[in-house]
Amino acid sequence: GEYCKEVDTVILKKAWLPDEDNIEYVPIDTEFNFEISPNSSVDKGPCFQKDNYRFGKWIKIKSTDFSTKNFFFTITKPEQDRVDVFFDGTYSQRNFTNYQCRVHYWLNTSQFEVSGQFPKISPFPDDTENVIPFDVYFFVSVRGFQTVNVTIKFWQKDLHLWPYTYEFSQSDLDYLAEDLSRKYVKTVPVETLGNYVVTPCTPYLYMKAVFFTLTLNSTYSVLVSTKKQNRVTNMVEMISNKVDGKFVYSCAEIWGGVPVGMFADEIQNGILVRIKGDDRPGVREFAILSDDHQTDSEMEISVVCPNHCHEDLGNGYCYASEGKCVCNPGYGGDDCHLLCYYNDKWQVNDYNDLCYFGESGCDQYCKCQEGYALKNHFCVSVECINGGIGFGDECILGTEGCQDNCHCNVDSGYITTMNSKCKLATCGNGKIDFDDNYYNTVTKLNSKEECDNGTNCNKFCKCNYSTGIFGYRFCATFAECVFISLCSYIVHEY
Repeated sequence: GEYCKEVDTVILKKAWLPDEDNIEYVPIDTEFNFEISPNSSVDKGPCFQKDNYRFGKWIKIKSTDFSTKNFFFTITKPEQDRVDVFFDGTYSQRNFTNYQCRVHYWLNTSQFEVSGQFPKISPFPDDTENVIPFDVYFFVSVRGFQTVNVTIKFWQKDLHLWPYTYEFSQSDLDYLAEDLSRKYVKTVPVETLGNYVVTPCTPYLYMKAVFFTLTLNSTYSVLVSTKKQNRVTNMVEMISNKVDGKFVYSCAEIWGGVPVGMFADEIQNGILVRIKGDDRPGVREFAILSDDHQTDSEMEISVVCPNHCHEDLGNGYCYASEGKCVCNPGYGGDDCHLLCYYNDKWQVNDYNDLCYFGESGCDQYCKCQEGYALKNHFCVSVECINGGIGFGDECILGTEGCQDNCHCNVDSGYITTMNSKCKLATCGNGKIDFDDNYYNTVTKLNSKEECDNGTNCNKFCKCNYSTGIFGYRFCATFAECVFISLCSYIVHEY
């Protein structure tokens, strides 16, 4: 478990950086191997950690060893060494009063190799051309009292493509388009696999990036979101071209992850970006950027707005923040097509084999879903047809207020109850509600209610006993009816 222990190998320092005797220089293109153990030196590196003091080793590289714009490295450890290894670096120089964490990677217990990069940027503000030599310092450390063998190598290269952590093919995205409820949820592994970059979209910002591609040529859009965890992330799209044997990147677009505007405080941090499928057909290159070196986030990939919501026809538009089409009256479904049934009217000529759009079991194209049969333009479950209750059914066929699809007739004022029966929405308000289009042969009134909250009146506004002519608002037995009739006769006579 985690515990503290007194050690006598702490490096004594006069400033934030140890003396040069405690820092080992690693030449370019050299595999440098060393061991970290409970016998190693103890210090704290340039990056903040939960437990600042750790067993580790200081190393450095020289900028003059590299002629390219980026430093590249690989760290490995044996598979039997299931130890957390941390690689923390800084461009700050020995004579600087303050230092900055500029490089941070983590090899977890089940990870045995990590490769990364960071740009060759001078730590001197006035040295815009990178002509002043400088050193980059690293502290390689372990968590706890562990022993591990570490091999590290630094190198450079001219021909460079961004390392893509995720590559989504056209078939991957078409799979999402088949069912818009599907989505890919991917970790954005900033701490373990992120690369430090200065992109053409962010030339003055030094951030850690995780790269991915979308191969896209479609009439739908792809929605990319990192809002779930409410962390500030940004996203850029770049275009790569090979010029004179080198890859040259240009900026296509940038999206910020900090909300702005009147309602900014009510909006989650992170990006929510709609990528239109036919804007630039082919492989499109993106990066999620973060200035938090140590915190991973999540990225959700989904498909939205098929056929671009038929915007060209005026049927609707794609509402990215809701992740769906918003359709004009008479249009609907996933892509704002003309609805076959709308506002109680058919909008197509041939509707013999179609169901009422909006009713249970009826899909966006007025076809019954699997497990349902068409009856009088309703989609009916097998259980409903046989006098039972199927999944999603509300009432038993043939009972009051129950439609042919075993759902309560909302248009006629009925609501669903827990008893597989339909109930008038007005039942329970303490009064009889009248309907000129209905005649009740029991109460001899223009009302579907026999009673409402009166004596012997049940929760469906029906009498528990047979009612007589005095069944208005309350229910009476036959004997009560005789008594009331007799009293009425006597009063009338006198």
